[in-house]
Amino acid sequence: MKNLKVSDCKYYAVAVDSNGTQYKLSKITTDLSIDEQKNGIADKAQLSCFNVKIETGSLYEYINVGMRLFIFVNDGSEDKEIFRGVIWSKKFKDDAEKEVSYVAYTNLIYLQKSKDCVYYSSGKTTESIIKNICSRWSVSCTYEYESITHPKTPLNNKLISDMIVEILDKAKEQKGTKYVIRSEKDIMLIKKYGSNNDIYCFSSKKAVMNVNIEDSMDDLVTQVIIVGKKDDNDRAPIEATVKGNNIKQYGTLQTIVERQDGTTLSEAKTEANTILKEKGKISKTYSLTAIDVPFVHKGDIISADTSKMTGYYYVTAVSHDAVKNTMQIEAEEV
Repeated sequence: MKNLKVSDCKYYAVAVDSNGTQYKLSKITTDLSIDEQKNGIADKAQLSCFNVKIETGSLYEYINVGMRLFIFVNDGSEDKEIFRGVIWSKKFKDDAEKEVSYVAYTNLIYLQKSKDCVYYSSGKTTESIIKNICSRWSVSCTYEYESITHPKTPLNNKLISDMIVEILDKAKEQKGTKYVIRSEKDIMLIKKYGSNNDIYCFSSKKAVMNVNIEDSMDDLVTQVIIVGKKDDNDRAPIEATVKGNNIKQYGTLQTIVERQDGTTLSEAKTEANTILKEKGKISKTYSLTAIDVPFVHKGDIISADTSKMTGYYYVTAVSHDAVKNTMQIEAEEV
């Protein structure tokens, strides 16, 4: 467990233009937040600043779309980079406050906004496919996740981010291990959930302001059908039906596993059972508002000690508010 003197943590942002000129924005920042969303691979930063005069112009004229944005935290002893990205949009509000607002994303935004067509022959591993996709798009990748052998895999007219998620999901369905995708210093990290070394503990006595809990059937799966290769009329035969032990309780909520060439029926059934194990129960989502800890990330494991949360949880999304010194965490039970 790790405790942090959060009052010592101070955020500041630095914009850098194509010539390497740095603009430190700490003294004019009015709002600053970082969001690691549940869906999507690119983290998002939002920044608002007073439109102060700079040399012969103003901040609005000098800090532009396409420039790099770095966000640091000083924890009382040193500066640590916690966000590196590109300014994606800016907006000027010409009122009494005269603020400029910016939205920035990590470099993985290019994979969320770009499409490609690529084909992988059978026998390729998850890791080799992911690294090849990253190489095609000049993205450095640190891969610390499970890997399986894939059948032939055509990926046509798909967003690059969707390709990566599709391949990783296949490994997750067979291995039953959740993964997280993030970018640190322009390097894509693919890790198992709960890979963090420092586990922060959140207690209602010290850091937690409120907890909300939601139970939902939205992601529930109670039955999986396995379909084989399509015939000449594009009809896919049902080769097996795998039922969960909760189908009588919740009704039929069905998904499909498509058995690819090179995949046996036994392997497809293993995949179906993994889906039922992961999604065969009511999802319980925890929303936690707490004093900000800048170093808590999506995919981390945390500890909680409140009246409604006790034990260990995975962070599925997190939003840091640098001005209010608070954060919103979405979590699920380990």
